[in-house]
Amino acid sequence: MPSRKEYNRLVNKKWPAEMDIPSDQEAIAGAKLLYRRATGRAFKGKVKITRGNRYTWTYRGELRVNPDRPHGHVRGGWPSIVHLISHLAHNAHGEKQLAIECDLTNYCLEKGFLTGSLRRAPRKKKDVVIVRAERVDKRLKAWETKQKRATTAIRKLRAQKRYYDKKLA
Repeated sequence: MPSRKEYNRLVNKKWPAEMDIPSDQEAIAGAKLLYRRATGRAFKGKVKITRGNRYTWTYRGELRVNPDRPHGHVRGGWPSIVHLISHLAHNAHGEKQLAIECDLTNYCLEKGFLTGSLRRAPRKKKDVVIVRAERVDKRLKAWETKQKRATTAIRKLRAQKRYYDKKLA
């Protein structure tokens, strides 16, 4: 098991003294990326936000992420999320878990998780009336196309009927 001194040198000293707590959307996006980095595969279940006295951990096939809960000697925010995902990947303390956590810490810092690189721009909402008008136009066009096909089919069938009526007469 690594010493506290080694742990501080490889992980804790890399984090800045002051950090903002990630938003829910950032925490989910970051947890997915960190899980993939640690395990080499994507998390297959749902990823949800949890609050209160709950850890970032898997529960009933879900990855539940708590963006602001500290974990023992690890403060909340990204350090806690990184620490607990490294445990998910290795599920024990030891040299391998420390190596995974060190790699995830470096990855988190390199990719700019602390500077907001995971933030998405807010979506602009369309006016409901415009959206509904567009839907009506689309449905009207589809029905007009169906009507043209039906008219063409009826014209062809009438031509065939005339042909067979002449043959039978």
